[in-house]
Amino acid sequence: MLSISTLVISIFNFGYVLRAVGNTRIILAANLLRLLSTLILSWTGLHFYGLIGAATGVISSMIIGNIFIIIKVRSLVGLTIRNMFPFNELYLILAFSSLASAIMLLVKMYFPMDPLTTLVSTAAVFGLIYFISILKAGLVSKELRIIGAMLLHRPLRS
Repeated sequence: MLSISTLVISIFNFGYVLRAVGNTRIILAANLLRLLSTLILSWTGLHFYGLIGAATGVISSMIIGNIFIIIKVRSLVGLTIRNMFPFNELYLILAFSSLASAIMLLVKMYFPMDPLTTLVSTAAVFGLIYFISILKAGLVSKELRIIGAMLLHRPLRS
């Protein structure tokens, strides 16, 4: 559970937006908020629940800091939360990765192999199913167009 929340926190890092517009005071305030909440939540969590409590305190303080930054960025750019996050695409990616994981686990269960062969074959099955699913849904083409335009230093055409 902690690793999933850490992944979500690292995906939605809006501090870069604040750095890009030169508003680093908000980043400083968010980091101070994270520091104080880390000290309080980690110490409290460690006291009552041990290392799991301390780890949960750290993750919780990261979430608090990111929520603070998201609120500030939202007011800075004038967007709603729904417009800031591509929820439909994220749900599709979650569904496709879950499908690919389930098929990968079936391959692993029904075709017993040595560990190296299992690693290579399941990674290939997962990658192939995931990439085909994302490609068919049209999620790859948008990103590839943007990346290609950036690499070629050309303006992106609609």
